[in-house]
Order: sequence, then C-alpha cells, then structure tokens
Amino acid sequence: MRKLSNNAWMFFGAVLFLGLGLAALAAEEGSGTKQKDTQNVVSVTVTGTNYCVGCELKKQGAKAQCSVTGHSHALKVVMAKDASGKSIPGMKGWTLHYLSNTTGKKLGESRHGETIIITGTVFKQERVLDVAKVTSKKAPAASGGSESKAPAAGSGGSGSK
Repeated sequence: MRKLSNNAWMFFGAVLFLGLGLAALAAEEGSGTKQKDTQNVVSVTVTGTNYCVGCELKKQGAKAQCSVTGHSHALKVVMAKDASGKSIPGMKGWTLHYLSNTTGKKLGESRHGETIIITGTVFKQERVLDVAKVTSKKAPAASGGSESKAPAAGSGGSGSK
C-alpha cells in the first residue's frame, strides 16, 4: 500500500472541513426556512379598493390593453389586520393581487372601484391574496344605511352573520 504525503493529508483534511462546514450551513438554512415561511403566510382581514392595475397604469403611460386582454384587478390596501385583530401597518398602500381561483376571478369581473373588506390569506413575499370572504363597504345612505355583505363565490352563504 502506498503512503500518503503530507500534502495529500492536508488536502483530505481541507475537503473534509469544507464538507462539514457546508453540511452545517445547509442544516442551519433548512431550520430557518420554516420560520420564514410562516411569517410569509398571514391570515388577514384587509380593507381596500378593488381596481384594475392595467387601467391604472395606462393613466401613467403604460401600454395596457384591457379591452383586448381583459382587466387585471387587485386590491389597494387601506387597512390590514391579522387574525387576532392586530393592525398590520406595513401593508397599508400595498397592492395585493388576487390568487387565480374562482373567488379571485369573480372579484376581477365585478366590484370595479368598490371599497371592499376581504378575509383571507396573504402570501406577503408574493403579495398575493387568497380570498375566503368578501364584504362590500357601501357608502352610507341618507337614512343611515349599513354595510351590505356578499358571500364569496361558492360559499353558498346568505352573507349574514
């Protein structure tokens, strides 16, 4: 059997040290991933204006073609609260895009320009809102009207509490 030189042993030690260091780093990142993911996903109630991003950007010079490709609605956040009712001030002013599902699509087909209250889940990193329930916030009538509620698509509810 051939004897290894000092340089070979040093190389072997360096590779082993580097491999152990990378394994420890990967394990550390793996443990932090869950924490980051739970902070990214938040159950919320958000109030804002349902608007077409394309139409709004067209006013600023974008070449949006909503009449050809269809509108792309989103929610401009005025106020956000987490599941416990605690305010989330960092979301004020955000544009949240509706998750592409039946409920999100229905919001894009109606309620243009309406102030609405949505209960759902926000994926903060992507700024996407998975809508669970929609409530219209109508302007009060002269007789002191109240907010009207509309069930989310497919909920089958009557809209009352």
